[in-house]
Amino acid sequence: MHELSFPKSPYTSLVVLALLAAVPAVGQSHTGWPTNGWKSSTPEAQGIDASVLDELDQEFASGKHGYIDGMLVIRNGYIVYEKSYTQDYDQLFKERDQTRGDEVSPSESLGRAAP
Repeated sequence: MHELSFPKSPYTSLVVLALLAAVPAVGQSHTGWPTNGWKSSTPEAQGIDASVLDELDQEFASGKHGYIDGMLVIRNGYIVYEKSYTQDYDQLFKERDQTRGDEVSPSESLGRAAP
């Protein structure tokens, strides 16, 4: 298994995915967009090694790179990989607020001034 190592920045995922999407596959054109919707394809059909995406998916799902809500890879105008991850933000913010002495969830704190 490949060991993927990324800095723990919220923007790292965007950079990695943008690079994957920006490099055209050899001998293929991007005639799938713009349209009213996105066509789907497999990673392999668009020149991407799916095992690398699967490994990154496992790392995102485990929380290794922080709180990530989703991964979308578009290549040559096709959606080739899409995953979403569930985060319990109400609980995370409640725990954070309890350390400050507050007991408030994000949905309750809308409109409340930041400290």
